[in-house]
Amino acid sequence: MSLFDADHDHHFKSAIHGGLLVLAVETCAYNTIVFHKRGGRWHFFSALVYGGLVILEVIQVGKHQRP
Repeated sequence: MSLFDADHDHHFKSAIHGGLLVLAVETCAYNTIVFHKRGGRWHFFSALVYGGLVILEVIQVGKHQRP
């Protein structure tokens, strides 16, 4: 048994992706707020990238919640 097995330790995998989800939400929110306050293409692009990561991590957490 290994964490790399498809049907093993979904709670741990879900927790790891949940942690990444929290960080991605915080980073997306930060970049969105800074973009609205100061503008700048970099913050807009970063908000989009982290927003995409939020979507990916929501999907990943969902996959591990339904083993």
